[in-house]
Amino acid sequence: MRKLLGMAALVLASTWAACGAQATELGFTITGAGHTIIFDLPQDPTPSTSSTGESFTFDSVDGTVDGTSTVFDEVIFWNLDQSAGNLHVDDFSPYFGAILYTGTESSPTFKTGSFDITDDEFDYTLTIGAVPEPSTWGLMLLGFAGLSFVGYRRLSRAAQVV
Repeated sequence: MRKLLGMAALVLASTWAACGAQATELGFTITGAGHTIIFDLPQDPTPSTSSTGESFTFDSVDGTVDGTSTVFDEVIFWNLDQSAGNLHVDDFSPYFGAILYTGTESSPTFKTGSFDITDDEFDYTLTIGAVPEPSTWGLMLLGFAGLSFVGYRRLSRAAQVV
């Protein structure tokens, strides 16, 4: 029976891993001046509106400000002059820094990593990173459960020998 359960778990894990867990969302975190603003956008987004060579906008974006849930009316990415970018998140100051995307304004691809941005008064850090999808978390938890089981079996066998 134990071998059958082990084989079933192995087949399930293999099938799950073969599905190819990939992030489908990117997390945006702005920190600085005692505040933290967080929101997620699709990895391959379609903006609500766009203006070629200038900007694109996402409407009604879920997020948090200092841990309090909110819905941002607008998140706007500007391409000021092909060398600098601008990010507006609702009523918060415009943040200036590097251009945060490649591609066109109607089909942007966001860059990932940490970026220094400023609102001309304070300096902030913007971090853009992948948000794992649920199957990634499930596979990780399955791995931890397997390691825990192996550790438990070794301890119980060691106790029987003594």
